[in-house]
Amino acid sequence: MKQPSRKWELKLIKSRYEYLQLTTQQAEQLDQYEQENLNNLTVWEELDYQYTVFQEILSENQFLLYKENREEEIQQHKHDLTIADERESKHILFHEEINTFYEKDFLPFFHNNTYTKFVLRTEEHSKVAYLKAEYGRHLLAERSEIITEHFRYYRTFKPLALKASLLQHKRAYIWPEYDRFLIQADEPTKQVAAYLQKQPRYIISEYEKIVEDKFNELRIFFATTVGKYFKPTTGWHADFSQLSEEELIQRRNMCLLLLDIDKYGYQDFLA
Repeated sequence: MKQPSRKWELKLIKSRYEYLQLTTQQAEQLDQYEQENLNNLTVWEELDYQYTVFQEILSENQFLLYKENREEEIQQHKHDLTIADERESKHILFHEEINTFYEKDFLPFFHNNTYTKFVLRTEEHSKVAYLKAEYGRHLLAERSEIITEHFRYYRTFKPLALKASLLQHKRAYIWPEYDRFLIQADEPTKQVAAYLQKQPRYIISEYEKIVEDKFNELRIFFATTVGKYFKPTTGWHADFSQLSEEELIQRRNMCLLLLDIDKYGYQDFLA
């Protein structure tokens, strides 16, 4: 860095921390700190790291001033999180309504009608059991990630957001998210899934229309409920319109294979 530019950078740092009255040496040390690539830290982690660094750089009196300023930042961040969390109420209502429809209206049809259950060949039983066991592990890993990431970013200041996330995740226990599972699966699991997916599975033709009507009922309810709680968006959404009829049936059949009447042991202790 050229000398004039260097002086300008240090001047900016001194200006940014004007309340600390930094020396040139301290400004140089803080410049090194600010150039570190710490993009993966959460706000809380960055505040803690900053606290550790500043404790080494600042004088005792400067550090007291820094702690006062830091506390104000923390209180403001807590306030912002709390305000943002208030907007999660409608997400909770949305996911509760969707989940209730699955449990009370959609899934009993598949649990109670034998013609939606596939007859497996002898060699397929162990493969389906393996795939369901892997899917169960996938659900636990995703739940763990949701909880871990939530408390990293929000600590205890967005409880409604946590509940909304877990209610959404609950749906994967109720009705398997085959595509998401397959993306994250390891290679042996993908090979088993590919084998099972290729096997011909049919619902008796006279019942196929009934099953299709049930899925149409789900799609209509989901779209209506989204419109009830949220404004139209042009953001990302799952679009299966480009899938062929055969691919759609394959995905449906794999979800039915993974369907578990005990909801993979789901526990409602947080959502």
